[in-house]
Amino acid sequence: MPSPITLDEALAHEGFVRALARGALGRDDAVEDVVQETLLAVVRQRPAPRSVRGWLAAVVRRRAADITRARSRRARLEPRGARPEATASAADIVAREEVRRRLVAALLSLDPVHRDALLLRYDEDLPPREMAARLGVPVETARSRVKRGLHELRARLDADARGDRKAWAVALAGVAGLATPVAA
Repeated sequence: MPSPITLDEALAHEGFVRALARGALGRDDAVEDVVQETLLAVVRQRPAPRSVRGWLAAVVRRRAADITRARSRRARLEPRGARPEATASAADIVAREEVRRRLVAALLSLDPVHRDALLLRYDEDLPPREMAARLGVPVETARSRVKRGLHELRARLDADARGDRKAWAVALAGVAGLATPVAA
């Protein structure tokens, strides 16, 4: 019965292992991976084959085949999982900018007290406490200005859309980059 391969014996055949891996994979980054995995297999399995080179060659072929299969599978499956990047048409861009223009016009037509509160809250992304500090008002006053400003803004957008809130809400969701509109 042959004795198990030692790591030193396997390392003595490292050039042979590398040449086989290069022959199977070409000049590929995975060659070094195959060499390392083959040497690791010696440590883990402690094989005792009749031919050390034969056993090492079989391990190299299996590891190279595993890598080739995995790459093939990945190349076949990745396109299915990837979503095509949508590019907006000129008409989509014009429609989005028209919605944005209407929103800005409606916002600018608000009472400055409500307009400023909405801009601080949603454009500057400030929490109510910081808004209140900037406006020099109590926190609840800042919150109520935002609430009233949103109510007024919705009313103006409703009037502009002839009462069809869904129309402007869906369009506004597109402007905001949301997949589905938020509750109006």
